[in-house]
Amino acid sequence: MYRGETVISTDIASDPLWVDYRALALSHGLHACWSVPILSPTGKVLGSFAAYFGAKRAPDEKLLALLEIGRHIAGIAIERDRATSALQSRSEQLQMVMDAMPFSIAYADRNFRYVVVNRRFEELFHRSREEIIGEHTWDVIGKGLFEQIKPYMDRVMQGEVVTYERTRVDGQGNDHHLEVLYLPQVGEDGVVLGHFGIVQDITDRKRDEAMLQFLANHDQLTKLPNRNQFTQKLGDAIARAARYKHRVGVLFIDLDRFKNVNDTLGHESGDTLLVAVAERFHKALRETDTVARLGGDEFTVILEEVGDAGEIATTAQRLLENLVAPFDVQGQEVFASASIGISIYPDDGPDATSLLRNADMAMYRAKELGKNTFQFFTQEATIASVARLQLENSLRRAIERGEFVLHYQPMVDLASLQIVGMEALVRWMHPDLGMVPPAQFIPLAEETGLIVQIGNWVLEQACRRTRALNRAGNLNLTVSVNLSARQFRRRDLAQSVAAVLAETGLPPAQLELEVTESSVMDNPEAAVLTLSELKAMGVHFSVDDFGTGYSSLSQLKRFPIDSLKIDQSFVRDIPADQDDAAIVSAIVAMGHRLRLKLIAEGVETPEQLAFLKELGCDLVQGYLFGKPMPEEEFVAFLARESPLHPR
Repeated sequence: MYRGETVISTDIASDPLWVDYRALALSHGLHACWSVPILSPTGKVLGSFAAYFGAKRAPDEKLLALLEIGRHIAGIAIERDRATSALQSRSEQLQMVMDAMPFSIAYADRNFRYVVVNRRFEELFHRSREEIIGEHTWDVIGKGLFEQIKPYMDRVMQGEVVTYERTRVDGQGNDHHLEVLYLPQVGEDGVVLGHFGIVQDITDRKRDEAMLQFLANHDQLTKLPNRNQFTQKLGDAIARAARYKHRVGVLFIDLDRFKNVNDTLGHESGDTLLVAVAERFHKALRETDTVARLGGDEFTVILEEVGDAGEIATTAQRLLENLVAPFDVQGQEVFASASIGISIYPDDGPDATSLLRNADMAMYRAKELGKNTFQFFTQEATIASVARLQLENSLRRAIERGEFVLHYQPMVDLASLQIVGMEALVRWMHPDLGMVPPAQFIPLAEETGLIVQIGNWVLEQACRRTRALNRAGNLNLTVSVNLSARQFRRRDLAQSVAAVLAETGLPPAQLELEVTESSVMDNPEAAVLTLSELKAMGVHFSVDDFGTGYSSLSQLKRFPIDSLKIDQSFVRDIPADQDDAAIVSAIVAMGHRLRLKLIAEGVETPEQLAFLKELGCDLVQGYLFGKPMPEEEFVAFLARESPLHPR
């Protein structure tokens, strides 16, 4: 039978097929059995349909026909039951899948009555699925909303896939951005049977998109427009000005000495200052004006619908005045100023690129004039900018062409008035321009990074020539060499100095390296490590320009330094200026308490010398004893001067 065959047993007692169930059948008085298989439409055996008899009986046609009918009916019933169960199972599985989806899903028939919904749909409209199934769409979502989306419904009933966005306010008054997708279900005859509606809350995505758009057009630190948005806004302002015959002012602003803040107080403090500066600039401008941050300490301003240069100058002066009051930077009082360059449309350029470039040139002119001021663009500024570029190109070739020379300025022991050393100072002998002042090329070298190459050359030459000078004259002079901030930050500084000393033969004790206090305070931990490595070699260290930065003696005591150089700005007006005199006195006294030598720069008068000697200052240098001079002149100076002679 399980092979799909009919089995007729006329005598169970003797039929070998019944050997396993014979006793059971006979005990119930059953002696014959006719059995036919129940088959599925595909021929699969689903079971059997059997007739049992209380007596032995051979089959007849009528009973066999009844068995055939019975098995067909049983097969249909079994298949229907299984199909119903399978459909129910698939429906439950579908419901589970829909409920697991992170968005709302509903299916409605062509009459807009809901057939199935998921859990998110229930939550969206605050109704259970039992309340929703069979209801018309407008009874669930409300007639007002239904009327709004009716045009989309009409399109989906034409077989079109429809998507749109809308905003919904929740019970707490919060806006939710929803993305709605309608998918039609089309029958084989092309008739739309119903549609799926999928609603996804895209509030977070919209927020992220808005944030990305903001970040693409704004500076992350100050939240001001960035270069990208500034350029767009300036282009729009120029277009409006061209149409209505207005003028547009462009201001390029660069903070003065901002690097000192980063170097001494750290980049976090620098960022705090930039944010505070941005706020002051914003408050000083009209609502129609735009202030942006291009990067670093550079800001730009667009002034629309300005009448003349005087109006622009008034605004520039107001911006400078707004920086006068000190800033509170993490408990530290910090002063800031700026240099501003100004260009005007259409006078100084027809487009954003030329206006910004010309304002930048004017800003550099303001820097050259002493900072904390503003300058309008002029053709002379363009000429100066070209000259600066040419100077930079010449500077890049100066080392390989051997155009740098060293000058030496004597350092005098104040107690004995003997020359005990000299400071090596680099000079540039340009083949066409002659002697280029250090104030003109050193900042340029710092800006371009060439200062590292120049500094390495100075160190090597100073050590080599000092060794030769001491050997030739049986002297014991020390040489002081300035290290740029870039040099001092190099991790291989100690190894480089050691290599130079080994190559030139200069004893480490005869080399004193000078670093500014801002260089030391930029990264105190790294500075301690570098200073300690060089100190272990026997090299001496001096902090140059002391008093001009933000550090204090209590901070500097952490570092293994030997001496402090009092900046000449404090020495210049002593002893007449009581404030400067008090500052120098305090530095000398506290420096000695920390067992440091004190060196005064810029000594030019006997009165200054007497005052410093009375304070107990250790060493001095300045024009009173000698200006920086070439090596040949310095050697002659040593031989000629007395008692200013080496020990």
